[in-house]
This record gives sequence, C-alpha cells and structure tokens, in this order.
Amino acid sequence: MSATRAVRVDIADILAATATIDDAERTEMAVPAYAHRNPLIRWLFWSRLDAAVRLAELRPGAAVLDFGSGAGVLLPSLKAYATRIVATDLELAPSRTVASARGIAAEFVELPEFRSWSERNIGALDRIFALDVLEHVDADELRELSRVFRSLLRPEGRLVISGPTESRAYRLGRALAGFKNLYHHQSINVYHHRNIFDIDDVLATHWRVVARVFIPRPPLPRAFEIISYAAT
Repeated sequence: MSATRAVRVDIADILAATATIDDAERTEMAVPAYAHRNPLIRWLFWSRLDAAVRLAELRPGAAVLDFGSGAGVLLPSLKAYATRIVATDLELAPSRTVASARGIAAEFVELPEFRSWSERNIGALDRIFALDVLEHVDADELRELSRVFRSLLRPEGRLVISGPTESRAYRLGRALAGFKNLYHHQSINVYHHRNIFDIDDVLATHWRVVARVFIPRPPLPRAFEIISYAAT
C-alpha cells in the first residue's frame, strides 16, 4: 500500500532544525510557511507534500532521493517505505537534524559532490523528489539535471516535482508567508528563474507525465503544481 499523506513534522522541530542557518536560507526552505500563524498558509504548504507523496506511489523497500531536501520535512514520510534514503542540498544541517531526531538512517550528499555520487549510482533509485527547487536553476543546469535524474532511476522509476505557478494568488501567498525575491519575467534579474510551466516544458522532452495536480484544487486559484513523471 502506498502513502497518501505526508508525515507532519512539529513546528518546534522545524524551527529547531533550522535555528543555525540564516534568515534567507530559512525562508527558501519555506520555514515561515510551515510555522505561519495563518492555518491556511500551513495547510497550503503541507498539501504540496501530501500531493507529492501520493503521486510518488511509494512502495516498501524503495530507494529514494530527496533532491533539495531543505528543512528535511519530507524525510519522515520516506522512512516508512524506503530502505535507502538519500538527501542532497546546499545546506544539509537541517535535514541531518530532522533525520537524527527521527531515527532516519539517511545518506547525505553535499551538492558539489552530487555529480560524482550520481555517476556511482546509475540505475540505483526508484523515486526522486525535487520539490520547489528546480525554479532556482538556470536552463542549462535544468537540462543537465534532467539527464542525471534519468540515469539514476530504474526502468519503473518516477520523478516527482513541485513548483510555483507564479500566479497572482501564489505571489500573494508567498508575500504573506514571508518570502522575498519574487519572480519577474523577461530580462529582470531574478531568484526564481522560471515557474512550474517552464520547468514542465523542459522536462517534457525526455519525460512522460504520469499524473499532475494543482494545489489548491480548482476552482480555487492555483498556487503550486505537482507532477509525477516516468522516463520516455
């Protein structure tokens, strides 16, 4: 039986895990959203993880990569199914803290070491999560990551991503949650290089969509899209 809902991590634990990193990093890990006083903001961000876990169709014994593990909030959901959990990010301290507190025997790969690690693990994974991270990379890097992800997955593997629609509703929710560096289009210097639709356009070259959902669901305004892919 596959998971249908992400395991909740207590707000106090999220704050403790990210206490030693700077405010900008905490913001991009969505800590202000998970800890927000408005329950609708908290619901929205946990609903992203619920959808990602559901679309991944995790099975017992899986080998899973959490690419861009952030505050480590996905790791407890993986523990119940995966026999191998790998986490990578620029800043791994929060994920290490969550894993230690929850007794999760995860492997931690520093992002600069990810390429060499990937070359040693071709065809070793069943699932890859890349949640709210691919909007931060440029087009060339995204295409290269697409190739690397394909090389890591077994034939029946799945890639699950989520990302912002950059809609008016998303921008409002992001501002209320305390995020900065909003997306701007065309030639303006940006932190978000693209929205989820741009990411999907790039990945569609070498991936087949298995399922996709929007959070919130229609008729509410779309803030995030979560997509599950199989390699073509």
